[in-house]
Amino acid sequence: IDIYLGPSKMLRHNARKNFTSSKFHLKVFFITILVKEILVKAYNSIGKIK
Repeated sequence: IDIYLGPSKMLRHNARKNFTSSKFHLKVFFITILVKEILVKAYNSIGKIK
């Protein structure tokens, strides 16, 4: 039996500045997504090169 339960209520992301901003939290509040910040260990991290 296939049942569609709707979109996920949890959004997983890397805790960077753009995800910790109040603007991001306001947007996810309006679409009722739970935001929980967790640390993510990146083995192959990509950064900016000067």
